[in-house]
This record gives sequence, structure tokens and C-alpha cells, in this order.
Amino acid sequence: MGDRVILHSDINCCYASIEHLHHPELAGKPLAVGGDPEARHGIVLTADYIAKKYGVKTGMAVSFKKRSFEEGD
Repeated sequence: MGDRVILHSDINCCYASIEHLHHPELAGKPLAVGGDPEARHGIVLTADYIAKKYGVKTGMAVSFKKRSFEEGD
């Protein structure tokens, strides 16, 4: 067991940061990565800091996230 290494890494906003790199036009806009909003299922995997100011949290239902942005909360 001396050669065994376990690494746990929690990279804050990782997926959102990657999306910002691939889509620079999203800069300054709230961004969350999650399930299919058209199918109205799934959860938020991550959100950037702007989206978090709107109250979006990891694990939140995608349908709630979409509503909160549309209502301008």
C-alpha cells in the first residue's frame, strides 16, 4: 500500500472557466454548466462567480437556474 496515492481536487468553477475559454463572447455574462434546459431536467454542475451572485448553486435544478436568469433575480 506504500505506492498508493489518492488525490481529490475541487477546482472551483472549472467547467465554467473552460466554457469561457471556448466562448469568449460569454465574458461578463452569468454562466452555468449543467443538463439540458430544453428537456427541463438535470442539475447545475458548476457556475461562474457572476451566476453565483444570482444565487445559482452546484446541484440546483437546471430549470430553476434558467428561471432565475430570465426573471432577473
